[in-house]
Order: sequence, then C-alpha cells, then structure tokens
Amino acid sequence: MLERKTELTPEVTGEITDEFLKEEGDILFREEFESLSPKERLIIISVAMGCHKPKEIAGYVADKVSNVSRFLMYLEEKGHISRREKGYYVLEDPVFGMWLRGRSL
Repeated sequence: MLERKTELTPEVTGEITDEFLKEEGDILFREEFESLSPKERLIIISVAMGCHKPKEIAGYVADKVSNVSRFLMYLEEKGHISRREKGYYVLEDPVFGMWLRGRSL
C-alpha cells in the first residue's frame, strides 16, 4: 500500500513510482510479458536494460546477431519495440521498460 508522504522530493517521487510499478505493473504487464517466447523475453529485457543495437543485444543474450535480428523483427511486428534509426531499437512503452528494469534488478 502506498504510504502518504508529507514532502515531495525526487527521492520520494522515485519511491512512489517504484512502489506503483511493483503493485500495478504486475497487473498491467505480466500477462503481456509471459505471452512472449523465452528468447523474446530476453531480448525485451536487454533493450530495457540499455542495449539498443543488435550486436549489443546479442552479447547480452549470448546469441548470434542473425538470430537476434530475426527476433527483433518479430517484436517489432508485435508492437513491443521499434527501430528509431538503422540498427537502433527502443521499447514502444517506456513504462513497460521501467517495470522490466525493476523486475531484473
């Protein structure tokens, strides 16, 4: 349950955001995340953690760039990620990314 805070500081705002994502994020994102294949989950997590290029992602998930590129295409078709420029991928939903980072730490 969210506690009432008297002074709103950046630290308090961060705590509130983290607590909200922990409580509500599971409701909002768990089913969507679990509907992905294990490889898609790893790739989504790697993008959330700051890997944006296929080579970086391949290193994070310990796979070949060619395999990662194929899964990036699948995730792009499903609307989970988008390619901002040639070879640079980001999550479509930044809140989903925050939830993933919170789960992965």
